[in-house]
Amino acid sequence: MPRAAFNPGGEAKLHCECVHWFKAQYPAFADLLVYINNNSANAITGHLNRLKGTVAGFPDLVLFVPRGRFSGLAIEFKKPGEKPKPHQVAIHARLTAQGYAVAVVDSKSQFMILIQEYLAKS
Repeated sequence: MPRAAFNPGGEAKLHCECVHWFKAQYPAFADLLVYINNNSANAITGHLNRLKGTVAGFPDLVLFVPRGRFSGLAIEFKKPGEKPKPHQVAIHARLTAQGYAVAVVDSKSQFMILIQEYLAKS
């Protein structure tokens, strides 16, 4: 039986499209855009991830490229109209206090503009 094609939907699809675009547009920074896996398939995996240092609420991607007054850019993906949860907002505030820019995006065009404006900072 042929294997089904991988076809992520929703937030995962947006995430994949944005990373693909970024790597094509900014190959020099491709390895500095890092996915932070803080989603667990089950309780055992969740416990193991926490033991390894995973933090619930941490943004989905971090671009480890300093620009202007920022140490890097943390990006949270959400479905259109969805807002970050309170524990995510708390982590975003802690990252901001440490000198990171933090943004929430819900579309590829929003991601593209964010990246272009961030990398244009001097």
